Amino acid sequence: ENDMNGILRIVLALGALLTLSSAAMAGTIVGSTASADLGGTLFLDSDSGSTVVSALVADGEYRGQGGATVAGQLGTTASFFGASGTFAKVTGSASWTKTFDAAAGSTATFDFFIPEAAIGFISNNVPGLIGSYNVDIVFNGASIFDALGEVQLTGSFPVDPIDFSLDQQGTILSATFADDILIDGEIGRGYRFGAFSGRLNLSPVAGVNTIEYSMTTMVDGLIGETGALASIGDPLNLAQQPAGANLTVNGGDSPVVPEPSTLVIMLLGGLVMLLYRNRYFDKTNYRGPSLDPTTIEPSQTSALV
Repeated sequence: ENDMNGILRIVLALGALLTLSSAAMAGTIVGSTASADLGGTLFLDSDSGSTVVSALVADGEYRGQGGATVAGQLGTTASFFGASGTFAKVTGSASWTKTFDAAAGSTATFDFFIPEAAIGFISNNVPGLIGSYNVDIVFNGASIFDALGEVQLTGSFPVDPIDFSLDQQGTILSATFADDILIDGEIGRGYRFGAFSGRLNLSPVAGVNTIEYSMTTMVDGLIGETGALASIGDPLNLAQQPAGANLTVNGGDSPVVPEPSTLVIMLLGGLVMLLYRNRYFDKTNYRGPSLDPTTIEPSQTSALV
């Protein structure tokens, strides 16, 4: 009986675990990370969940931050400002990931929104500062959309577009030179990038699929009477942004193969029934010890007469 109770507890535990795993497989996970490498010393923060997340590394001279919501509202920022003479690389990132099960013959589309971005600098005779953004959408392990931009400071005292080098790859976001980029309360110059909306056709889809939408910003250079900023959206005010990710799956035939969790539970249930049946028949067929006359001592024989 104790063995039976133990087996039943194992079956229930496995069933609950597999049910939770199946629910998680069909859910949405959001994540964020932030990091700062200051002269070889690394500071790192990360967060993940199913609703709203935020990661932050910051002190008086640098700030890296990422935030995300289940609605796909993503925001990242990376910046530094000061005169410590430290080489720094600061990043912020955010992601939205959804795993879903589609029947054979299904169609799927993914709508996404990239908020406005900015890269700017303040410099006192310190060229070489770099800022960048990277937006990526990956479906089943393959990149299906990317937008990358990098701005590098080529002049010692940035004033005009000629003092900056702009490079964009993948999908090109609209870029406008700006002289009003706020960096830690000071005004810097650089580029603003317009918001972008897109729709991707994922069809055909079948089985288990995963789509991930992510963005990262980074600044790199010397903190020596300088300032640098790279941002996409605003991780401090995600609720003010439009929903940024929407997956739509339509049609397809109904799947006929049970989920792995269902198969495992059925097999374990069958095992329990088999063990119970064997123990039941062992008890009902029990007749006690046999009395074979050939094995009984004479004294015992006389006692039986």
